[in-house]
Amino acid sequence: MSVTDKLTDALDIVTGTKDIQAIKAVIEVQKDLSLILEENRALREENHALKNIDIVRGELTKRGNGYYKESEGPYCIRCFDVDGKLVHLILDPERQKEIINGRCLNCNADRIQTCEINEKWNEERLQHFEDLKQLRKLF
Repeated sequence: MSVTDKLTDALDIVTGTKDIQAIKAVIEVQKDLSLILEENRALREENHALKNIDIVRGELTKRGNGYYKESEGPYCIRCFDVDGKLVHLILDPERQKEIINGRCLNCNADRIQTCEINEKWNEERLQHFEDLKQLRKLF
């Protein structure tokens, strides 16, 4: 039998006695218990989220100005450190050719130098430049 069930039983017993102060006291305890249970639920959720962030943090490595998870990344450092969110940086090949810059659409951080060329990004960058060449030929 849970605490709320026991309080409900106590309220039933007290209601039969017609003692108004006892009824009010049991109702107040029920309200307080409800608030405590809600706070407990919220704290459990927060604790679970923090544990998940710690697990992910253990899987990340920082290279340059981005986080990487094995071959995935780069992810925005600010978004993960502040909000616990893994947000991919968006490729911006026009800014610099040797070092790829990224930007985060979540926190609007701009010109984040990754300090390395991710192979997937390198392929996208090369394709982007090839597309630009083709467009320039048309005009």
